[in-house]
Amino acid sequence: MVREFMLRPERDGFPVNGPVAVLVFCGARGVGKTALLDALATELVRTVPHARLDCGRFRDRPVPQALAALAYQLAAPCPGYGSLRLHRSLTAQLALGPVPARHRSSARAHVAEQLDQYPKITDPRQFLAAIADDLVAAPGPAPGSALSDPHLPELLTGGVDALRRARRNRGDGRAWFGHQDRELGRDPVEVLAELNRTSRLGGSAAREVGEVLWAALLADLRDGFRPGRPAGQRALNCAVLLDDADLATGLATSLDAALGVVEPAPLTVVATTGTCGSEPVPIDRASYADHVERANRRHAPGTYLVRLGEPGG
Repeated sequence: MVREFMLRPERDGFPVNGPVAVLVFCGARGVGKTALLDALATELVRTVPHARLDCGRFRDRPVPQALAALAYQLAAPCPGYGSLRLHRSLTAQLALGPVPARHRSSARAHVAEQLDQYPKITDPRQFLAAIADDLVAAPGPAPGSALSDPHLPELLTGGVDALRRARRNRGDGRAWFGHQDRELGRDPVEVLAELNRTSRLGGSAAREVGEVLWAALLADLRDGFRPGRPAGQRALNCAVLLDDADLATGLATSLDAALGVVEPAPLTVVATTGTCGSEPVPIDRASYADHVERANRRHAPGTYLVRLGEPGG
């Protein structure tokens, strides 16, 4: 069933982007939610770019740190997909730190100075890993990962060359923040300066920052899945796995907000939660076709909530 959620729709024989699907498995402790994500993560190794976050470790951490952890993992080289260039995500992380900028004029100057450091980032994943800190494993190839494959020199070299070309052409992604695919017509550095200031606040301000960072990540993924490959290649979305997503409400609410305004993107989110909420679908009746039918009735994709185990069990 998860694979059905990850399959990209086809148009004229080529895979295209569809609405971002959010598949949530709920149930009481011990019904196998984490084991399900463990099995899924194993299946995804060397198949598609993917990321996993244990939200129990995240809890009250800043949302940008969680997004850095996800970006770090999604940017890992993967056969058939190469190395995704997440230049908007890198740009946002640069603009957000590390020194707080409290006033409008100082924030703008600080952001401009930070963005000037973009061409000096020699290892984007190492940069993201430093921000993510303990939310990701130590940088380097994991057993069985694409990085440990000795038969991928062209993939790795191509990724490095693409990053160098992007930096020479000011490929730091700042222009996107001025329009965000919504024709905003704003000064991108001013937008990034506002993000820098509001990232120090809590509540709805923090959610707004998370919304922009999610939108930036989704835009990066769309770039990495540009049309032109045969349907047999890149036929699956990227995947983000969120364990105990109900323990990181800021991350979840900012994603919901971003999905309300962004274009279709090649991403499927699979999450687990201990609370089932209203009207979850029992696992034995759950299917992608049912999700589509419910989405059509709502006139919006929405979250598909699937219950593992017995009600209240």
